[in-house]
Order: sequence, then structure tokens, then C-alpha cells
Amino acid sequence: MRLDRPGRTVRSRSVPSSIAGFVLTVVAQYGLNRRWTFRSQARRSPEFVRYAAVSLSGLGLNALVMYVCADWLSLHYAVGQAIAMTAIPLSNFWLNRRWTFRGGDPAETPARRIEGQA
Repeated sequence: MRLDRPGRTVRSRSVPSSIAGFVLTVVAQYGLNRRWTFRSQARRSPEFVRYAAVSLSGLGLNALVMYVCADWLSLHYAVGQAIAMTAIPLSNFWLNRRWTFRGGDPAETPARRIEGQA
């Protein structure tokens, strides 16, 4: 919260904006991963719920890594962020491949199908 004028406060919109950005990113990434990475033909609603759960677990893992690195180990935040930036995408891909998009073939993307036809 910050002061706009003496005696008047203006609420910060950074948290709701960040949440909205996260939600929009999850929706966009789901569509792209469904089509380009995993070529899924499964029903969308249960698949999206699993994808959102994986994304939220990645968010939680990111918070945990940052907390352990910065608060427990007293490492510079950039070290924790570097670890998180490596671990979270790998864990999200693995979970999405094994659980969210089971049956899809990440090796057979639309781009590779086009290359094979040329």
C-alpha cells in the first residue's frame, strides 16, 4: 500500500496483476503444450485440471527452493533463482509428460511432422 495524497491510500495492484499474469500464462502454455509439445487428443477439461495442478506445484517448488536457498542456506537470491530456473521446468515437463499428457508423444510434434513430409 502506498500514499497517494496525505491521508489517502491507494492499494497496490501488483499482487492481483501477478496472479492474473500467472493464470493467463498457464492457459496459454497449456494450449501450446497440448498442441506442439505433446500432441494430445484427450478430453480438455480433466487434462487442463492436471496441467494447472502441475503448474501450481511448480510455483510451490519455486517458493520452496527460494526459501531454502535464501533463508536457510543464506545464499544470494540469484543462486536460488538459477537452481529454480533449472529444476522447475524439468520437473514440470516430466510431470506433464507422465501425468497430464500421458499418451502424447513429445518427440512427434507438428513441426517434426511437417519436416518429415518435406
